[in-house]
Amino acid sequence: GYAVLLKFFQLEGRFPYDHREVPDRALNYLAEQVGAPSKIFLAYDWANRTGKSHRNQIRSHLGFRKTSADDVQTIVAWLCQDVLPTAHEWQHLPDAVLDWCRDHRLEPPVLTRIERLTRSAVHIYETSFFQATYNQISSLTRSSIDDLLDSDSDSDSTSPSSTNADMITTFSALKADPGRSSLDSVLKECAKFRRIKELDLPDSLFSTVSPKVVRQYRLRAASEKVRELRMHPEPIRYSLVAAFCRQRRQEILDGLVELL
Repeated sequence: GYAVLLKFFQLEGRFPYDHREVPDRALNYLAEQVGAPSKIFLAYDWANRTGKSHRNQIRSHLGFRKTSADDVQTIVAWLCQDVLPTAHEWQHLPDAVLDWCRDHRLEPPVLTRIERLTRSAVHIYETSFFQATYNQISSLTRSSIDDLLDSDSDSDSTSPSSTNADMITTFSALKADPGRSSLDSVLKECAKFRRIKELDLPDSLFSTVSPKVVRQYRLRAASEKVRELRMHPEPIRYSLVAAFCRQRRQEILDGLVELL
């Protein structure tokens, strides 16, 4: 058991969560090295006093220490400042935390606590992101965004029987694909482009955030019903719509090039 914990920590930067996490091939190899049957590892209890002593010795030998409450706060701050502004796949955050702990010679918290602290970091980051975005959007632009959402009478999708005027003014219409190449399609796409341009979003709105992160919010806005967007608090509502419109404008422009 001591040998397994030592080699696992050297390779992973942490102790195993349970006995099943140790690969059979590695377990058999270590058992052969120390001259003991591999099956006795299942009876090894690293949570009792002997196991705790073993883990303390391994940490000391490898130059690691347990993660403290202050370390957790440092990790959360690091995630908010250095990782989340550029990370778009937040399911990988626990792996980033494990790597950070290993680089700083810390035994990482248990997996459930890592998941809690990453969720906390995401919440803190998003709250700050939404508020910072909201502060950059003028009151006139906020009013225009509200008009855009309020004009969407269907709330969920654009009806096939909608007129061109309806298509110009609704948020759902902005989500729609240009359709087949025709003069009518070109005119509709131009109208969409003008409608987004009229929002007058600041050029520097997302200048400090990775485009991949902005795309994450753009997809979130596109997947929500209009009535759901209206129900969000103002910082979230305006940030999601702004992210959608900022990237949708470029998509519409690219689509116009293809149509032409």
